[in-house]
Amino acid sequence: MRRFSKTDAYVGALTTVVMLIAGLVIGLTTSGAVYVVLGVFASAILGLFIDLRLRIEETRGNDNESTEEDFRRFSEDSCPLFRRVARDKRAEVQQFLRNMKEDRIELHAEYEIFKMLEFLYKDVREIRTIWATSTGELGEWSSQGWWSTNYLKMQGEATKKRKAIHRVFITETGERAQLADALEKLNGQGAHTYEIEQRQVPSSALQVAANAIMFLDADLKPVYGLHATHGKGVVDDIRIYRDVEHLRELMGAFTSILMLAVPGDVLGKTWRPFDT
Repeated sequence: MRRFSKTDAYVGALTTVVMLIAGLVIGLTTSGAVYVVLGVFASAILGLFIDLRLRIEETRGNDNESTEEDFRRFSEDSCPLFRRVARDKRAEVQQFLRNMKEDRIELHAEYEIFKMLEFLYKDVREIRTIWATSTGELGEWSSQGWWSTNYLKMQGEATKKRKAIHRVFITETGERAQLADALEKLNGQGAHTYEIEQRQVPSSALQVAANAIMFLDADLKPVYGLHATHGKGVVDDIRIYRDVEHLRELMGAFTSILMLAVPGDVLGKTWRPFDT
């Protein structure tokens, strides 16, 4: 944070003096020593308040300008490493802000992705029900790696907070052996699991809602929608949406899948088609 200069002190003092004079004038025109004292006191307080607000706003503006100036300076640094990193990070921040203006968050680093999922599963009180789909990722659930171990732990902690978690596995031929292991692990952490063969799922729904998550509130209304891209045994990136257009599209695809995979009595209590 920027330190205040002598100029700041002079401006603050001048503001206070002006307000004191104004209070004195008001008091004298209304007559009476009590009115003079009250007018001076009220004006002094008002002057100090205005001065504080001005300083806060000025500091905020200077902080923003300082950050932008630092980016510019390091982007032209004589060191090729610092120059490259500054330019890359500046572009990354600019893209991140563009995404957020469109009600979208994109993350690519595995650790950042996990911390975001952990926040959504455990810490957002508004989220009470979570529906997820899995396809082509059974190897991740069957492994003893960092991702699956911590994901299962996170899910178990979420269910202890009375959050209902449902996951539909969309399987291909020959995946049943791996599926049994995944179901055992997930059910052991309090999740509800279902299975459907990929050939039964409409291609349009699979394209939208494969490896996706819907986060719902207590009234089963969507809070966020998430779509993940998986590589070889790892999550490459995730995209989180909160805008109506994407939520409607994801909810529609989920509805098509869940109506085929989940018993009607369960679905009626845990899912509600999108309604604006």
